[in-house]
Amino acid sequence: MPIITSAISGPDGAYFAANFVRNSISVTNSKASIFRASVDETTGTLLPFSTVATLPEGEIINTLAQYSSYILIGTSKGFRLGEFSA
Repeated sequence: MPIITSAISGPDGAYFAANFVRNSISVTNSKASIFRASVDETTGTLLPFSTVATLPEGEIINTLAQYSSYILIGTSKGFRLGEFSA
């Protein structure tokens, strides 16, 4: 079951960090992904989540931060910097 660790707003929706940890003792076999949720402008309904990034196995996401068109991802191995794009 995924564990949501962080959420931020971006230029085109909300972004959520989720960790899929197989056991609570070790993160060796864990996976982490970032998902985006957008709103349909015409109906106001939430569109299905889409995966925008997946980290290598064993690296988990601790936090997300957003500034201008950049996203900072704090992981168990350090930091990653990305740029929002269409």
